[in-house]
Amino acid sequence: MGWLRVCLLLASVTSLTAAPWRWANPTPHGNDIIDMSWNGFASLQVGELGRLYVGYDFMDWSPRETGTMKSLQTVKFFGDRILFGGAEGTIGYSDDGFQFTTVSLNTSNWIVDIAVSPSLAVAVGDNAAIYTSQDGASWELQAKPPSVSQRWLLSAAWGEEVFVTTGEDGYVATSGDGVHWTNRSLGISANMNRVTWVTNSIPNTFPYRGFWAATDDGRAYYSTNRGSSWRRFTGLNTSDSLYGIAANGSNAIFAGGSELLLGTSASKW
Repeated sequence: MGWLRVCLLLASVTSLTAAPWRWANPTPHGNDIIDMSWNGFASLQVGELGRLYVGYDFMDWSPRETGTMKSLQTVKFFGDRILFGGAEGTIGYSDDGFQFTTVSLNTSNWIVDIAVSPSLAVAVGDNAAIYTSQDGASWELQAKPPSVSQRWLLSAAWGEEVFVTTGEDGYVATSGDGVHWTNRSLGISANMNRVTWVTNSIPNTFPYRGFWAATDDGRAYYSTNRGSSWRRFTGLNTSDSLYGIAANGSNAIFAGGSELLLGTSASKW
């Protein structure tokens, strides 16, 4: 009987070894998520050690081999092409979500965000570095935006034919072509961690159509005139760093260091 139990145990172990394994807890996986993107159907996540995950309707996340072990900071859809950027000038792309090509910008500067229009991608990062690309595969270094000094760029977005980049010490700049920039700085000391384009078809109604930005001292701003001037949201009762912004036609969320702040048309924060 003892011999039979051993045989059954070995058979059970062999069966488990042969079976496919999936990540069960915590869901969808156990890695840090630095950035996400969604095109209405497919969703993307990137994080440390070159990790990239593809999901559908924010479910059934599957890992992809990106060809790099460097930390990834941003991921975007550029038409049908997936783009990602990360540590030490790492850029990658894929047309099918399975096979990725990784290229190097030959710099120690990290690429921390990518903004995309229908015809141009703009990557920003350390030391106010700005790169542009028409296909996501070949990139060109551009001149630093005006009055940026020693500030680093932290985020970028595109909307209404305008690119906006934000950075340290309240730095903001706008550009129509990703090459020629105009300084729109807010004159504050806080870092502008994130800028996002918010779409709302109803003019002058919350959530306001335009660019939204969040800072590392719990403040948030919005611009309804293509980034030329900015207004501060009031009532955000937090001093935590704010890192993420999301909105639909009636609600908006700011994601911070330890909280989510929900705003609605009836009650703004």
